[in-house]
Amino acid sequence: MSGIGMPELLVIFFILCPIFVFIVFASKAERQFKKDNDTIIREVKSIINELLERQKPQETSLFTTSDHTIPPFAIDESSRTPYRPSSKTHRGFYILRHWRGELPLPVSYWLNGLVVTVVFAIAIKIVPWDTFVSKSPQLYSITVIALWVLLAIATIWQLVGIWRSAKNYLSQGKSRLWGNLAKIAVVLGLITSVINFVSVGIPQI
Repeated sequence: MSGIGMPELLVIFFILCPIFVFIVFASKAERQFKKDNDTIIREVKSIINELLERQKPQETSLFTTSDHTIPPFAIDESSRTPYRPSSKTHRGFYILRHWRGELPLPVSYWLNGLVVTVVFAIAIKIVPWDTFVSKSPQLYSITVIALWVLLAIATIWQLVGIWRSAKNYLSQGKSRLWGNLAKIAVVLGLITSVINFVSVGIPQI
């Protein structure tokens, strides 16, 4: 630690720590995704079994001549229990929900797209790179590589989540204008990111 000062600590905190947090969240999100799938399967099976049970009395009534026969198409309204999807199926880690496109389009676009990008830009701006380079060029090089890797992961996560959210937004019959504008922004963002990586990232690495 003798060769690491405040600039190095700032870089480690703002750049390297998010990589570790992202890995931890991704591993936990994968387990949560499996649990959510199991929950959905159980609920679907429960609905199918319930429908089969309700159908049995109707089929029996077709061959019954008793005065207490239930009409073939009569359904006991009091026995109906409207299906409400469990809130557990909509839970999960925030990172994974954005990746699937399950978040509302404004949240995916403005918060996960714009705000996260601004936070990255501010974090990079406040680091005194000149001092850092002169004190520890080797650690600086490692940090630059880690930074571009983190930016690539974050950009892919942002763009894929926004695209899927826009697709779901349009499938729900909402404004085609905002949904298509979000998709156009994703395409432009992808082109800009590739250009920046090729023209700036690769030379720096």
